[in-house]
Parts: sequence; C-alpha cells; structure tokens
Amino acid sequence: MRAGLIWPLVASTVVVAHAGAPEQKETLRATRPQWIERPWELDYVVQVDSSRSHRVAKKWATDHNAPKNLSDRLGWAGVIDLSHQISINPMFPGNDLVISRIEFDPQGIVTTPHTHGSPLRGRLTDRLDIVLATGDGPRDPVYPLGPWFQGFGGSEHWAPTLCSRSGNDHADPALPSDHKTMYLYGKGYRHDEFVASFGCREWAYQLKDPDRPYIDVTSYRPGAKPANTRVHPFVGWAYAGQARKPVIGLNLGQWYCLLDCPQGEVPGRIDDIRLWAKRNGWQAPRQPKQMPMFPDSTAERGDDHGD
Repeated sequence: MRAGLIWPLVASTVVVAHAGAPEQKETLRATRPQWIERPWELDYVVQVDSSRSHRVAKKWATDHNAPKNLSDRLGWAGVIDLSHQISINPMFPGNDLVISRIEFDPQGIVTTPHTHGSPLRGRLTDRLDIVLATGDGPRDPVYPLGPWFQGFGGSEHWAPTLCSRSGNDHADPALPSDHKTMYLYGKGYRHDEFVASFGCREWAYQLKDPDRPYIDVTSYRPGAKPANTRVHPFVGWAYAGQARKPVIGLNLGQWYCLLDCPQGEVPGRIDDIRLWAKRNGWQAPRQPKQMPMFPDSTAERGDDHGD
C-alpha cells in the first residue's frame, strides 16, 4: 500500500473571501479558492461517458466558458477533446464510449493538448477539489475535475480518491432529499440497470491493490445477466510514477479494454475475456460479493475490506 497519501484535512481550514455583492458579479469574477501547496501526485485523470452525453457536455461547456459569462468555474470539456472513442453498436452511435484523459507532468502542468490558450495546472483547493488552474491570480477561473474525497477512518485501502462532480458517487449536501436516493454509497441506493453501481471508491481500491493487474469498471448488479450489465460514466485517475493498469469493463454482454491495454493492444472489444486474461498471465475478472463495495454504512465503521 502506498504510504503518505492522505492529504490532511487540517490544511483545508483557510478562510476564503468571495465577491458577495450582487452588482459585483455582473462585472467581476468571484475570488477563486486558495491552493493547498503540496507536491502534485496525479499522473492522469480520465472521464468515460457515452458519446451522446459527451456532445451535450462539450456544447454546454463551450457556451458556459464564453468570456461574457465571467464564470469563475469553467467546463473543461470545452477546451480538452476526447482521447478516443469505442464503438459499441454501429446502429446506435450515441451509445459509444468516449474516453477523455487529462495527463500531467510532475509539476501538475497539463500535457494533454487543449485550447485554453495558456498553460493549465492541476491544483488541490482548500475545499478539497481537484481543479485545472488557469493561473494563480485571485480571480483566475478554474476548471473543476472533482472532489478529492478523504474517506473515513480505516478506509485507507480506497481513500483518498477523486470522485465525479456530476455523477452519483459523491454525496452533495446541497441536493434535495429526493435526489439522494441516487447517491451510490447511501442507504437509499437501489440497483437499477440505468444507475451505476461502480464509483470512485471501487476505482481507487483496484488502483491501490498491488495484486490486481487491471481495473474492472463494470457496474455489476445482483442476478443481472451479462447482456443487461453496463459500463456507466465514471471518473478515474492514477498516481504519478505508478505503472498504468489496463481498464476493462463488461457492457451489454461484451467485454472491452478501454484504456492502457496490455501488450500495446488498441482499445476495443475483448473477444474472450478468459483467454485474454490467461494470455496476459492474469485471473479472469469476477463479480464482487457486493456492489457498491464500500457503502457508507460499512465504510464509516471501518468494516469494509474489499472482496
């Protein structure tokens, strides 16, 4: 297990002032969050989504990022394009999986091509958000990537981890109660074919486990047949200096390698998952005993220890 990776909460107690007067917001961006100064540790951040949702997000971000809006929080999909796309069904191209990876150098500078116009740098804010910073000025906007969740006591096997801001794997206290039934790790979560059971905790657990050669991002459900099992949108990441693990998933009865495929394979279909695993000297993936693996009910007690 990698040591020293819990980023202390005590470092997040900086008080930040914001432009509070309504008339100011029309002509001035809000004061950005302050940084927690520490060495940058992420190799990449990746988002996987359907091609239909990606198009919507890209259009929204492009419109939202317009200078006239004076927003202090911009949409990164408006300046960073997809890395590659995997065809799921030629008859329904909107269901293709779009992979967008943002890579960093050791100082946190984004090395992935983008159209922002000046360098972007990965930063941790005093609110424990991972963002792409456009500068260090008090009113330089940021591109949020997601919350850097610290976990609970005894959850070092999956925490800290980067969660999705727009997904269902991070509890937002601002959400109305009827939306909290969608929260992946809460008591109200119910399995559904169209709701993810895989989230940021399952990603981090597999990433940190030295005995796991790949990361399986399948949203398994009890009793669900492979044909009704999906890869849902998710956010992933990796530590700098750590060997990149292949990312695989079962989607509508077909296995795919999504990212960092072994032996230089091109991302795409895996014809036979057992033969694929054997060829690489690995065990074939198996469904965890429960999904999600680390619900709050056990994680808060320190009783979650994987499968």
